[in-house]
Amino acid sequence: MTSIRTCMVALSLMSLLAGTVAQADEFGRSGAYIGANATYAFDLFQTEIFAAAGAGTVPLDYSDAWGFNVRAGYRIWSFLAIEAQYEWLDGIDISAPAFGPIGTYEPDVLTGNLKLILPTWRLQPYVLAGVGMTSWDLDLAPSTFLPDSSGTGFAFRGGAGLDIYLSKNLILNAEGTAVLNTEDFTVPATANVVALQSNLYYFSLSAGLTYRF
Repeated sequence: MTSIRTCMVALSLMSLLAGTVAQADEFGRSGAYIGANATYAFDLFQTEIFAAAGAGTVPLDYSDAWGFNVRAGYRIWSFLAIEAQYEWLDGIDISAPAFGPIGTYEPDVLTGNLKLILPTWRLQPYVLAGVGMTSWDLDLAPSTFLPDSSGTGFAFRGGAGLDIYLSKNLILNAEGTAVLNTEDFTVPATANVVALQSNLYYFSLSAGLTYRF
């Protein structure tokens, strides 16, 4: 009788373990995915941004910005995925207390990312790094008496996130990334306007849904 009980317990444990492994394989399986997130971004503009109008350097204020990002990728192994990610921001407003509105910076960023994933069942943290291109517009306020400007440059994206598997196909995603850009924008100073020069860096927090095929 004791031997029978021991065998039954062993079989139960083996069945439970097999089921857990099968579920883990569902969440860590290879395959394609698509996703969309809402984004909230903060500027990381470098300190060489300045404002001057004959009175020396003055501080500038920057607004935060809403936007979205979308991605399409393929999970190669349980711990590795590649993806393309596009992000758009509604615009970071730049102003100076002494002069009022200066302009609005609006970036578009497209990167190819490499994701390293910790495949721990339903909760799967990851880190990512990507390179790509960005284009941007700087819409200047009429009070600056200067034309709008735009540009393109290389971009680097780095950050981390968490995938929460609601089912084997549907994922709740949260992510934070920094975007660095090789392109500068420059606005020359005159007697009536401010001068700006900066690398176009920002940090974004995003959350949304991903679908695994």
